[in-house]
Amino acid sequence: MADSPHSLYIAAIRASAEHLRRCSICTRTTICPTGQRLLAAYFERRAAYRAQRGAPAPGEQPYADAVRAYRLHLLTCTACTPAMHCDPGAALHEAMEAHRGR
Repeated sequence: MADSPHSLYIAAIRASAEHLRRCSICTRTTICPTGQRLLAAYFERRAAYRAQRGAPAPGEQPYADAVRAYRLHLLTCTACTPAMHCDPGAALHEAMEAHRGR
């Protein structure tokens, strides 16, 4: 029997949290390749779980989607900080601000 989207989502949360506790490379601003893979799995499984529950699909909440994309970029980009952005980070930040309050 296949695992449910909920159990896969919870497993992804636990795997990511366990990795972050033990990894000497991962910080708030730097994520190792294994951490990036676990984070991507978390986002995929969260989307599947939310879709099963009838939550809005990506694109139906442009501000929330823009915030998630910006935050993921901040976690994985070594050049960006919340105060200073690389070119892709600046574009994501602008997109997020453009959708604020809509």
